[in-house]
Amino acid sequence: MESAVLLRLVDRREFRDLFVDHLGWSNPDQAELTVEVEDGMHRLSQVAGYKGLRVWFHDGLPTRSIQRQIDQAVGEQNLERLVIFADEHNQAWRWPRRAEMGGANAKLVLHERRVGDSDSRLVRQLDAIAIGFNEELTLVDLLGRMRAAFDHEAETTAAQAARLMRALYGELEAAGWDQHNSTLLLARLLFLFFADDSGMWKSSGRPDKFQAFLIDHTTVETLPADLSELFEALSHERRRPDLPAVIHDFRYVNGGLFTEELAMGPLTEAFRTELIDAGDFDWSVISPAVFGSMFQTVKTRSERRGGGEHYTTETNILRTINPLFMDDLRHRLERAWNDRGQLTRLHNDLAKVRVLDPACGCGNFLIVAYRELRALELDLLLRQRELDFLDKGRDYAQLSFDVTGDLKVTLDHFYGIEIEEWPARIAETAMLLVDHLANQRMAEDFGLAPDRLPIRIAPKIHLGSALTVDWNAVVPAEELSFIVGNPPFYGSRKMNAVQKAELRAVAHGIREAGFLDFVAAWYLLAARMMALNPKIRAALVSTNSIAQGEQPAILWRPLYRAGIHIDFAHQTFDWQNEAPDQAAVDCIIVGFSAQDVRPKRLFSYASSSSEPTESEADTISPYLLSGSEYVVGNRQSQISGRKEMVFGNMAADDGNLILSVEQRDRLVDEYPETAEWLLPFYGSREYINGKLRYCLWLENVDPTRWQQVPEIVARVEANFATRSDSARPQLARTPHLFAQITQRPSSSFLLVPRTSSERRAYVPMGFFEAGVIASDGCLVVPDASVIDFALMTSEMHMDWMRTIGGRLESRYRYSKDVVYNNFVFPTVGDEQAVVLADLGGSVLQARASHADRTLAWMYDAATMPGALRQAHLELDRYVESLYRPQGFSGQSERVAYLLGLNQRMEAGLLLDAMSGSRKVREPR
Repeated sequence: MESAVLLRLVDRREFRDLFVDHLGWSNPDQAELTVEVEDGMHRLSQVAGYKGLRVWFHDGLPTRSIQRQIDQAVGEQNLERLVIFADEHNQAWRWPRRAEMGGANAKLVLHERRVGDSDSRLVRQLDAIAIGFNEELTLVDLLGRMRAAFDHEAETTAAQAARLMRALYGELEAAGWDQHNSTLLLARLLFLFFADDSGMWKSSGRPDKFQAFLIDHTTVETLPADLSELFEALSHERRRPDLPAVIHDFRYVNGGLFTEELAMGPLTEAFRTELIDAGDFDWSVISPAVFGSMFQTVKTRSERRGGGEHYTTETNILRTINPLFMDDLRHRLERAWNDRGQLTRLHNDLAKVRVLDPACGCGNFLIVAYRELRALELDLLLRQRELDFLDKGRDYAQLSFDVTGDLKVTLDHFYGIEIEEWPARIAETAMLLVDHLANQRMAEDFGLAPDRLPIRIAPKIHLGSALTVDWNAVVPAEELSFIVGNPPFYGSRKMNAVQKAELRAVAHGIREAGFLDFVAAWYLLAARMMALNPKIRAALVSTNSIAQGEQPAILWRPLYRAGIHIDFAHQTFDWQNEAPDQAAVDCIIVGFSAQDVRPKRLFSYASSSSEPTESEADTISPYLLSGSEYVVGNRQSQISGRKEMVFGNMAADDGNLILSVEQRDRLVDEYPETAEWLLPFYGSREYINGKLRYCLWLENVDPTRWQQVPEIVARVEANFATRSDSARPQLARTPHLFAQITQRPSSSFLLVPRTSSERRAYVPMGFFEAGVIASDGCLVVPDASVIDFALMTSEMHMDWMRTIGGRLESRYRYSKDVVYNNFVFPTVGDEQAVVLADLGGSVLQARASHADRTLAWMYDAATMPGALRQAHLELDRYVESLYRPQGFSGQSERVAYLLGLNQRMEAGLLLDAMSGSRKVREPR
């Protein structure tokens, strides 16, 4: 659709032709509408509509506050509406609003247009709501299109803003600026850009005061000095009289943002050009909540990984703060809607809310929490005004309801701890800007709002490591309400020495603390704040590794002893953020407190990228399942008394003892006697993908024999050099042997891969006869039977593994001490053993019919043969029946049942140990 045609109709105010003839909407179905607001009566005419969404035109452009009142009055009779205010020169389009105040598209839903301007934003929006001749859209479809267009616009503008910030940072870096001064300068510039475009200056003349200053009163040569003088003026109420008049015209800001001394370095012509280009951008469209993505663009991916930084989208922030406190506060507002006393009590409680993010980054959690709480407070104040209208009349309410001094949600109630200066600066700046947006919204509704310049109320962002800073000194525990955040994502093996030392210091007294992820420290520190004030509640975004494997027992046993309970949880979901190269991480959200809030709320995901489904639970386990507060830890023996599982053999050889098929065949051709020393060698990858390798197995071989083979001697000597230069040089004493021998070629065994793709419903496991070596990438059950195989390859065991076992990235990680040794096997009598052997054999036979295929192909969800799938399903049903006749509804119920068996079995073994008995109890 040609944009010139659309804009010509808009400027002529021919809205009926625009919507009906060009956009395919329906003719009006309502008569002229008259509404009464603060300044009197106003008439509106409907120009078009579509299935209940009506377009209303108001001839004339009243103030924003009056526009808002008219829009609300129209909304009492027509919930879904687009209201257009227009005179000969200017227009204001009030699109249907989203619920969130100050969100990424808040500026976009009030679109102000100057007649005659090219307006690509409005054209894109009109294109989005055009209805084709043969289209059958529902109202929901149309609203979805409209809001999707706003969201896309917001994302596009955020990406553009990020590029502008990156360009400025790059110029400073090229000019030799250090990170501290670059950080300080860009934070100030960001504030000034936003102030230009959001009406912060409130003075006569050009609204884009900073941009005008750059263009008209700076040059390449004078820019550093000009900016220094401007920053000096913004930080002082009393200014030097010799400052230029244009600088005196700027309002006093202070608030700490312009106070700290800045070492102004050289600024190039390219920097000034980029600065003016950035000033041409409309920064008011950008939500401060996306400033984290701007931060990401000025650092490389490796640098972000170095800090464990994974920035959180608004969606995931709302998944955290809604069940933590916003849902409850909204419900309280609904219940108090017609009760003035309850409204007052709720307002007083809002005044007591204090929020701490002890890993705040660019402040996204604090920004969204503040925005949502201000929106709730605004709804409360509006309702109080409505009750005044009803009780005492409009005139009284208008005279008495100046609420600018009655705001109880203020920036100084929000606290952050951040280890890096740049994100801490952005957090401070973004909080000031979201406060300004909230005040703008308030001005629309009440006509008045606080004037925040000079800045006297500011958020409190503490610069330092959250693991060494005393949280109680940042915000007293007795005042704190909520702890939220997204601590750094670091596995136990990925931390540097400083991080490990900080974690050990926090987790002192926890013997196995070295196995914990870095994020666990935030749980422990939050629990200590709760010990000082049991009313504190917390919710943290975390990697799902802390809810799997050995970590739940290590972390939650001390937390349970401290009286902490899980209040709500989001099970594993895909990480999403605004970064162009976002991290691939599976996340969880855990809400916890000492209050044991009930009912518990559990959010589950059909797939890791789907929307959550909520359910209630009496208790949430550390595995984020409905069930008891019970965890299993490392166990050194099999709880049901089954066969021992051991690790495969560790070569620790840098490949010196491993040969390909070709290398083995060539060596055997030349030295036939070596065939008995070169044994088939399987790790998880080789076994699943059908890749045969060989290893040099010289245990109990007379050295005088293998020393006659030059290639073997060379390999052993190379291994000696490798081990001598390793962290364990003592292994060089036996360079001809594997470093750790746990399985020998003298017996058959069942091989269990330690790592397997999450795409597989079953971890492929299988039998090997004597004469084969398993690597430490596998686990081994020597002399296992088909019955052992049948029970271990069942869905019961797989669900246990998926929940209790750990993950390597998203892949399943099978554990001997946690998964196998804690799995309670069912009681198997002689008759059941025959059936199990037959069903297990059917699975093996179904595999054998595809012997030309790899196990990777056979067990991939997309290619698994039907006969193999059916064999597994029949086995699964029978194994379930061995536990109980009624079966199970799904994974959560199966695992909860197995945890209960484990708990009872452990209790029974403990009692037996105390009484001196060694009897192993079978589950009932």
